[in-house]
Amino acid sequence: MGDRSFFSYRGWEATQPGFCDRALSELASHHVGIFSLEEAQLYAWREELRSLDAIARKHPSCTIALEYMIPRMGKRVDAVLLVEDHILVVEYKVGETHYTSEALNQVSDYAFDLKNFHGDSHSRSLFPIVVCTDAPTMEFVVGRPQEGIHPTQRANFSSFPNIVESCLKLPTYGGSLNHAAWLSAPYQPTPTIVEAAQALYEHNTVEDISRNEAGTTNIMRTTATINRIIEHSRSNNRKSICFLTGVPGAGKTLVGLNLASTRRSKTQRSGDEAAVFLSGNGPLIDVLQASLVEDQQARDAEECRACKAAGLKPGCKNCQYKRTKTKIAAEVKTFVQGVHLFREELFTSPGPPPEHVAIFDEAQRAWTEDWLSYKMKTRRQNKREVHKSEPQCLIEYMDRHDDWACIVCLVGGGQEINQGEAGIVEWFKALRSYFPNWDVYASHDIQGENYLGTLSFSQLAPNVTFLDDLHLSVDMRSFRNKNVAAFAEALVSNRPDDARGLYDTIANDYPIYVTRDLAKAKDWVRESTKRPSDRYGVVADSYGQRIRADGITVPMDFDAVKWFLRGKDEVDSSYFMEIAASEFKIQGLEIDYAIVAWEGDYRYANGGFEYHRFIGGKWQNVKSDMLRRYLKNGYRVLLTRARQGYVIYVPKGSQYDPTRPPEYYDGTYDYLLSAGIKPLPAEGA
Repeated sequence: MGDRSFFSYRGWEATQPGFCDRALSELASHHVGIFSLEEAQLYAWREELRSLDAIARKHPSCTIALEYMIPRMGKRVDAVLLVEDHILVVEYKVGETHYTSEALNQVSDYAFDLKNFHGDSHSRSLFPIVVCTDAPTMEFVVGRPQEGIHPTQRANFSSFPNIVESCLKLPTYGGSLNHAAWLSAPYQPTPTIVEAAQALYEHNTVEDISRNEAGTTNIMRTTATINRIIEHSRSNNRKSICFLTGVPGAGKTLVGLNLASTRRSKTQRSGDEAAVFLSGNGPLIDVLQASLVEDQQARDAEECRACKAAGLKPGCKNCQYKRTKTKIAAEVKTFVQGVHLFREELFTSPGPPPEHVAIFDEAQRAWTEDWLSYKMKTRRQNKREVHKSEPQCLIEYMDRHDDWACIVCLVGGGQEINQGEAGIVEWFKALRSYFPNWDVYASHDIQGENYLGTLSFSQLAPNVTFLDDLHLSVDMRSFRNKNVAAFAEALVSNRPDDARGLYDTIANDYPIYVTRDLAKAKDWVRESTKRPSDRYGVVADSYGQRIRADGITVPMDFDAVKWFLRGKDEVDSSYFMEIAASEFKIQGLEIDYAIVAWEGDYRYANGGFEYHRFIGGKWQNVKSDMLRRYLKNGYRVLLTRARQGYVIYVPKGSQYDPTRPPEYYDGTYDYLLSAGIKPLPAEGA
């Protein structure tokens, strides 16, 4: 790996004639974006160089890396100072008069990101510093480091050198620091889907934001394969559809966002090569759209702040960064859209869609003909008679193009969780019956039971081009251990011996515990989080509902934006652990640490799982094979949503509550113990 900074230099170089001009020229030449005003950014860099000059002169052997890439976030830390064996992470707010919580959290997140993902920082001390140049002088904060991260220091322009010297007096660990080796050490991040969307929307690449190991290699190979299919379709006026399969957390959505982003950055317009990312997952779309809008607003505000700090008066009425929230939202919706709105255009517009490439996330959740017909007939407005499945409608809409079109279906195996979801079988039925001339691409893995059940693939799709790069087999979500998805599969499939063997390979890197004490579970997730932006919360199956007796609701009118994006001061956010995200709300999304509530709906008794739903004030047996599959899949989803670890909470029940007798839960708890899962440490072995 090369140096991830725009410009790095040794301290003695700052004393050379013309150094500042050379540094500014180098910084500007590497910048791939467009600043609102070049003068504002140059002013900020010039002030940073002036601030760092005293450090460079006093420590001529130090190394200073400017604009160092933090890949997972798609952002850059203003400066990393390597002084002897010390690593100082410095974020500047030029012209800022207050130490804002946003700035403090930002530099702290950068430090923890380096600690977790930078190859030569895992075993070293890091010192985060935020420099608000015009803020009051603050005393040096003395405190114990947390996992090697020292307390964040607050400095202004004049106090910065003294803060640095105080940091250098503190001991470090990890041995002698080779500055050149640190700069070239591998960076192996795994972004959340929200972070990935924000970074890709800003024209970063997957290589910039993702880990440089098997996961990214697979993603780039898969992306290249899909791009070749798209180019072949365009060059030969073909209609094509490719099915991308993969294990939970392997990066299917990341591939889709990357495709939409790269084609957006190429054309900056609709049509021709442009692509749109579509999903029927309402919470996912709501969260992605809201996060992109908020991120763009924050970036615009930062540009305005930099402009004011530089003393510039650009005439804000015509400034490209003086955009309203409505305008930003309209731009975002050309990047990610709800699939149902896209489908509606089939009935309201006679022509084809503006995009030639449509990427359907979670294509296995598309609706059957019966369910779509029911939904369309029972709508309050624009009721219609529709005798087509949703896959047929979507292919038909793209088929209206006279020349070429390409559909990319992102498919999760065993992820159908709701009534009316067709799985991928309906896609192949539509292709075989109505669109036989379309080219079909998939990997051999699509023939597995989790995708087709017991159906014969040769009967469904006899003419398929098999490309094994259209399957992602490496779990990237659980970056601490790659066996988390396999463990969840064994656990929900009543294979305790397999689960126990997998648990032994996971436990040291990715903590999984079980408890019957909800208060202790909440304490554990709170204490486990390290970065300010780490998110935790409760997830629970929607078919249970009796966790309400423990003070946790699983609402239908769930506000995904508040739950996933709001902070610790918002009562409806995940942090309060009062509202649980169901399998429907969290599928496709993720949090860092989770409490997985294991309710009485999927209970273990007599050597196997029993299936129940809580309806009308009492438990009812689930006899339908389809509904049983949804219930099992729901727990598979819940057990694969945490990036860094989770604790399973099994209620104790109550002998006084006929809906929660202890025997509904005791068997499940014993089963989880038999699968090797350990109780929370405070509860003994």
